[in-house]
Amino acid sequence: MAHLLELPNKINLSREDYLKVQQIYRGWALLGFVVVGAFLSTLALTITVRHERKAFILA
Repeated sequence: MAHLLELPNKINLSREDYLKVQQIYRGWALLGFVVVGAFLSTLALTITVRHERKAFILA
């Protein structure tokens, strides 16, 4: 959705300006480690509380 919302602002940029603007996003791929860590910790929590019905549903 973010890409779609930014499209009107980027569509008329020259090639050089577009590539310059894209440098803003450098390093954001590292955020994937945080997402994977959050997923794994949620999975571990869910497995840990699988015998407690209410906690399992909330996890």
